[in-house]
Amino acid sequence: MSDDRINWHGAFYDAIRLELEDYLDILTFEFEHQLNTDPLIIDALILKKKKQVAIEKNIAAIFKTTNIVEFKSPEDHLSISDFHKAIAYTHLYCATVQDADITDITLTFVLTRKPRDVLKHKKKYYGQAMPI
Repeated sequence: MSDDRINWHGAFYDAIRLELEDYLDILTFEFEHQLNTDPLIIDALILKKKKQVAIEKNIAAIFKTTNIVEFKSPEDHLSISDFHKAIAYTHLYCATVQDADITDITLTFVLTRKPRDVLKHKKKYYGQAMPI
């Protein structure tokens, strides 16, 4: 029995290379670029069973239904790459968990040092729209 499926990704890759062939000297193409070699793992996922119940602990006062917590050890720091990866985790969670709602998720970073570079980056690129 033959496989009659069309390789759409391969066809698209070839078509976009052909469309941009005049620019091959300034463009690099990678087919199905792997983003990560390790599994993507959230440090802690805390699901709130009863939405209406307030939690009176500082770390959880802002919790919504789904809460992603990223932890950095005292020897480590939060890099801009770590910041973007954690934001991506929230979006991947929404993309892979049925009925997940991005407006009902919190992302918390637990660290011992103030992430000055991340705060500057956030302010420059996100303004005040994204609290951290």
